[in-house]
Amino acid sequence: MIRKVHCSLALMFLTALALYSQQANLGGIVGTVRDTSGAVVPAAHVVAVNEGTSVRHEATTNEDGGFLFTALQVGAYTVTVTGSGFKTTVRTGVAVLSGQNSTLEVQLTVGEVSQTVNVNASNVEIDTTSTNMGTTRTLEELEQLPVGISGSGSREAAGFIKTIAGAAEVGYGPDWMQLSRGGINGTPGVFFGYMIDGVDASAGESETGEDFIAPTPDVVRETRVTQNTDTSVGFNGGVAYELTLKSGTNSPHGSFYYYGQNNALNAHNWFGSGGSSSLQNKMNSG
Repeated sequence: MIRKVHCSLALMFLTALALYSQQANLGGIVGTVRDTSGAVVPAAHVVAVNEGTSVRHEATTNEDGGFLFTALQVGAYTVTVTGSGFKTTVRTGVAVLSGQNSTLEVQLTVGEVSQTVNVNASNVEIDTTSTNMGTTRTLEELEQLPVGISGSGSREAAGFIKTIAGAAEVGYGPDWMQLSRGGINGTPGVFFGYMIDGVDASAGESETGEDFIAPTPDVVRETRVTQNTDTSVGFNGGVAYELTLKSGTNSPHGSFYYYGQNNALNAHNWFGSGGSSSLQNKMNSG
């Protein structure tokens, strides 16, 4: 009986630890609801809906007019606020980024609840709830950024980090190798953290960012470099590189790429006696 209890407790601990470790790839929304005079509005009903999956989250403002949504999947959200004696206010396109809280200031106008005020939240709000500093590359940025291809023709999501200020690569080879032998903001590769969807992805070797099966860029939704990390991102020297992978939505979507080399299309080496003999055909999807 004692052995069963110990096994149950161990399973509960491991489950809780696994759930906790996955929080780094999630985000949140924090805000305050006020009326047109600036007074806070308590007991207002706030609903946040993921625009990609339609997952719904609900909250009620406290006596200070504040509300908080935690552990939200990254993406765009529609936030609807209703209060007795006020028009319904709808904020669309509220961006939730990994490891950050989007801050909203919602203003309610006197009127009927059936009346609606629509606001497009096109700008990313500043996270005022955390002392962590970092840089996030959103999906829109990642789709436009060039990704370097090494001699073997491999494309790696680690290449995105090379577009962020403070990243220094050393040597040649795959992107993860260059970064691991270099550093981020002066922190050597052996000391910075490497996480995928909130789970430690380092190989446990001297090169922290070493990843022999690194995800392709097509499956990544966000990348983030966090400085002065807190205990939510442990096992590092104050710098963490985090990947958040794409998730499913209500609408079918995907991408496809083809990388090819052959003698007819490869450029001729000025000092060579003939064309390139490299022949490669690689395809992938995300």
